[in-house]
Amino acid sequence: MDEKNFFSLLRQSNELKKNKSSLDPEAYDMLQEFLVTIEDNFHFSERQEYIDLAKDFLADRITADDFAGDFMGLYEGISGEVAQMEKDESLELTNFLKTS
Repeated sequence: MDEKNFFSLLRQSNELKKNKSSLDPEAYDMLQEFLVTIEDNFHFSERQEYIDLAKDFLADRITADDFAGDFMGLYEGISGEVAQMEKDESLELTNFLKTS
């Protein structure tokens, strides 16, 4: 049920964006809750990348500036990928819909 509801809201939202309109507040809040869960789970799925980055920094293999830049690059890359999947209404989003 959650997947069906999520994709229905996502489809409505994408259509309304084309018309420069938006979902009603209740539907918007529901969609945002789904999207936050998806993005959080996506970041969690890439946790080893974050861990390896921290290990490199703690072992003095990279500088603080490199760590910060690489961390933000990883974070923003994932956020961008999720945004593109939302726009495309990708079925891959269902892999990150449920908390594991």
